[in-house]
Amino acid sequence: MNESTKKILAVDDDPNLLFGLSSILKRAGYQVHTANNGETGLAIATTEHPDLIVCDVRMPVMGGFEMLQRLRWNACTADIPFIFLTATGEQESVLKGFANGADDYIVKPFEPPNFLARVSAVLRRVVTAQQNIRQTSDEHLRRLILTAPYGMILTDQAGTIRLANGAMQEILGATALAGTSLYAFLPKAWHAAARQYLTGEVELPNGAIAFEGEMFRLNGTAFPAQISAVLLRLQGNTEARFMIRDLSTQLQTEADLEQARNDLLNAYEATLSGWARTLELRDHETQGHSERVAQLTVAVARTLGVAEDAIVHIRRGALLHDIGKLGIPDNILFKPGALTVEEWAIMRKHPQHAYSLLADIDYLRPALDIPYCHHEKWDGSGYPRGLKGEEIPLAARIFAVVDVWDALTSERPYRKEWTREATLEYIRNWSGTHFDPMVVDVALQVLKAHH
Repeated sequence: MNESTKKILAVDDDPNLLFGLSSILKRAGYQVHTANNGETGLAIATTEHPDLIVCDVRMPVMGGFEMLQRLRWNACTADIPFIFLTATGEQESVLKGFANGADDYIVKPFEPPNFLARVSAVLRRVVTAQQNIRQTSDEHLRRLILTAPYGMILTDQAGTIRLANGAMQEILGATALAGTSLYAFLPKAWHAAARQYLTGEVELPNGAIAFEGEMFRLNGTAFPAQISAVLLRLQGNTEARFMIRDLSTQLQTEADLEQARNDLLNAYEATLSGWARTLELRDHETQGHSERVAQLTVAVARTLGVAEDAIVHIRRGALLHDIGKLGIPDNILFKPGALTVEEWAIMRKHPQHAYSLLADIDYLRPALDIPYCHHEKWDGSGYPRGLKGEEIPLAARIFAVVDVWDALTSERPYRKEWTREATLEYIRNWSGTHFDPMVVDVALQVLKAHH
């Protein structure tokens, strides 16, 4: 085997390991392509069609298992040999890899000689298999089609089905498909393009095509399908192998998952609102405060151009801004008179209590900026960390202005509410010391319009 003619695609999100893999393979004489996640690797495999792929299991964006499944579903890449890189002890990953069509696995960390020996062995097996296939290509293809776990058919250039497996018969609702025209199951709008493809009038890389669209069962009912095809030259004849997958169940499952996700998010929001109301029940003087400041903080954030995915976390943080006060003793929290120095030291711990309460809750961790940092000040005189300027998260800088606005314009037993004009003037006066001047400029416009 001439390694210099063999192309290998290495896929791993660890840049150091990826560099090491590339170096080992290049020194052995292989041509090497690299990718740092399965999505990029899939694109390279489709265009470069490597002789072998060496891929990590766990990666961001797209992991190794999903990449392998997509490769096997694309007729252009279905036959590329695939080796998984697994961590020591990942027996479940090894078994799952073989079940999805992997050719071998290599446990990390590995010694270069052992790694190259495994790579060479897989490539030799592929060469041997290809030689055997060329000797008995038609029979091999017949066995491949009949035993495939997904729908597969073989047609001639006229679109007449020569061979179909049981999975394909089940998808199309037919007990026998041989001799039937492929066009009976395709929308009429596809017929012209299908004829051009089957007769070779349209040139495609490797003669392969893959897409999703609607097909018809024998009884005329439509279903969403994933279709992949490749043109083959068998005993002097050009034929096409189609792999077809019914997406009905998958799409329904995705719809059910989306509904479940929405239900869960609604439950989250209802729970947060309930928490906010529970906090306010302890202090009847601030009833409605959390919901008001959450709405205003969101309004200011949107005016500042904050992305909607971040707005979700800003709203949650505003609702729970005082959750840390659960950790403050009632005799301090509700003391009618002025707090002592020692009591203030305890009171000022409530942002840290908020962090301790929320940091281990995955869906609330991104909302921590406000509960943890809303008492920080622009000039660095705030608490708990004494952050200064843009060290303070934007969400907390926005909330600080809104919180003061709502507190001063709301009536309390110990004072009357301030007028809007007096409150606006107060906020202007503290711009550049307590508040971010940029946030103040925008917030004042929103607050002036607030009724």
